[in-house]
Amino acid sequence: MVEAHGVWSYNCIPVIIRHCTTSTCTQHCAAAECMFSVDEHIPPSRRLYLGDLAAMRVSLALLIAVHGAMAAQPNFLILFVDDLGYNEIDLGSSRPTTGGYTGYGGRVSTPALTKFAEEGMVFTNWYSAWHCCSASRAAMLTGRLPPRTGVDSVGGGVFSASAIGGLPTNETTFAEVLRDNGYRTGMLGKWHLGVRSEFLPSNRGFQYYLGIPFSADMGTSAWHPEPANPGDSAPEPLVEGTDTGGWRVIEQPAALQNLTTRYVDAATTFIAQSATRGDPWVLYMAFNHVHNPQYCSAEWCNTSSVTGNGPAIPTGHGGTGSAVQEMDWSVGQIMAALKDSGEDENTLVIFTSDNGAPANHADTQDGRGSNAPLSGFKGSVLEGGIRMPAMVRWPGKIRPGSTSIDLVATYDIFATMVSLAGASLPKDRLYDGIDISPVFFETPGATGHECIFNYKSGASLAVVRCGKWKVHFDKTPVELFDLDADIGEQHPLPSSTPMWSRVVTNITAIRAAHLATVIPVVDQILLGDDSQFFLCGAPNSTLRYPNFPNCTLSPQNWIPPWPTPPPAPPVPAAAFVGCFWDKGYPDHGGKRPCDLPIVKAGNCPQQRDAVKRDSQTGVMTLERCQDLCNGHRFFAVQNGGTGCFCGSTFGRYGISTNCTQPCNGDAQEICGGPGCNSIYRTRNTSTPMSMYL
Repeated sequence: MVEAHGVWSYNCIPVIIRHCTTSTCTQHCAAAECMFSVDEHIPPSRRLYLGDLAAMRVSLALLIAVHGAMAAQPNFLILFVDDLGYNEIDLGSSRPTTGGYTGYGGRVSTPALTKFAEEGMVFTNWYSAWHCCSASRAAMLTGRLPPRTGVDSVGGGVFSASAIGGLPTNETTFAEVLRDNGYRTGMLGKWHLGVRSEFLPSNRGFQYYLGIPFSADMGTSAWHPEPANPGDSAPEPLVEGTDTGGWRVIEQPAALQNLTTRYVDAATTFIAQSATRGDPWVLYMAFNHVHNPQYCSAEWCNTSSVTGNGPAIPTGHGGTGSAVQEMDWSVGQIMAALKDSGEDENTLVIFTSDNGAPANHADTQDGRGSNAPLSGFKGSVLEGGIRMPAMVRWPGKIRPGSTSIDLVATYDIFATMVSLAGASLPKDRLYDGIDISPVFFETPGATGHECIFNYKSGASLAVVRCGKWKVHFDKTPVELFDLDADIGEQHPLPSSTPMWSRVVTNITAIRAAHLATVIPVVDQILLGDDSQFFLCGAPNSTLRYPNFPNCTLSPQNWIPPWPTPPPAPPVPAAAFVGCFWDKGYPDHGGKRPCDLPIVKAGNCPQQRDAVKRDSQTGVMTLERCQDLCNGHRFFAVQNGGTGCFCGSTFGRYGISTNCTQPCNGDAQEICGGPGCNSIYRTRNTSTPMSMYL
């Protein structure tokens, strides 16, 4: 059913972070918590594709011959946005008559996506497999509904930044199938299907990967300084990898204000190199936008009045609208690169989101909200949580300015690409996705799904939509809606009518038949977290973070960002005062002030400051702390050799006899031993210790 619609060298640099607030863009310097990154003077093409230079030397005649031979296999570009709602982009005159796609009533401008719609097909009934991140992505990559893969957490959870589980390795991704059929495969952006090596994209069929492997707020950064939960407490990593060279953390914490531009550069490079080689290719561009925190580059700060109504991020909320507009800009840049490559007319481009916008995107409830005219948000099986903005484009194949009302789903992408590539789906499992390319091409008689199934928690099949009818089995009693007449699900139909009984009975039988095909497997998300699986690439990370052993960088490939200062004078042994209890730490109550109350680096209860490390060793030393505490009477190095505390008094909780560990670079506990401070006098202090006891 289609209705026509008219119309590898490492360099740590002090980075200026531009944070967005609702009123202004403020500059902050990130030098305090050193941000190390790949030298920006080395383009991505020189970092991971040096081996391609030999291929580029092949004669022009051979390249043309190869390209001609592979022309029957189209390229695929998947533009997959994070948390984008049904009404957060503006398609102008190409928006469907059924509602949505207004850009918050015109307050968000998305010209690149407007052009995309004018050149392709817009969908009004495109569904996600799940109402939040990990499960929806697993379904898209495998073509299978979440309970079949085990990525279907009870309660609707997602993989943490230190997750034990991931997309099971016995599941086949579309990247693996296409790679095995001659495709060059690449992925950029958010993965969110496990962080252990066997689960990362470079081991799941993608020959190249660059991205943050989970949500942008699942690690600490200048934009998100406080972890949301213990499983996400490590600094946000930017990971790069290949299927032959492994993976590594190349920046930590990730510079989110540069992230979108970095993805655009990598996408442009991948497309251009693939075109030069003459290989068919698939690029999965999984934006970290527009998930919280709503970061953006300085150019896009405060370019929209849509800020969201959720709690403010402490370092500045960039605004939902600004993030959407930067995402749109990046789509325009990638589409321009596609045209420049000469591959535009041989490339199917798919644009959609993983789930609906969350409640803190809403901004308004007057019909101009993030998912309007749909009700509900991310995390819900109401339409606002599972019905997606979606478009496809393929010049010469898909009619410009068209609109489809067919029932289709994100998990159809797998079967569609495999069919168009001339490949076959693996025969050893059941697939929920179907080839929907006939819908794209408006083939006579082509339709999407008869019914769409959406689970809510584990293997709980919450809602089923068949045609215009949607039954909520998560309600007691069950509720029936006519979505053609009530797209906002505001008026459940009365259960007293014969029509209600007939429809609900039929859909209940369809639901039972579907459930009979589902054999739930181990829930991967409920396997939980383990700090040993944090992705860590900080200098001296094994010393500073002994609980995070999965580290890929060392001092040998890290260059300090600032000039090395002259060595500080050594701390004489006579400066040692003694060892004292510090009962400000949680194991001693946690609510009283730290024994030494001035925090120069590290943390104590209710106080935080960025860690200042010694420029050569990456840890806090006695000498460095002595300099930082100049002007105070006493100092101590704490927090596993990263913290520095000062004060004019100490010892309020008494002398400790448990002072067993050295202060310099201690990686196991605070210096002096558990709950203790090894106190030293600063150089300008000669006051007898007895005056402070």
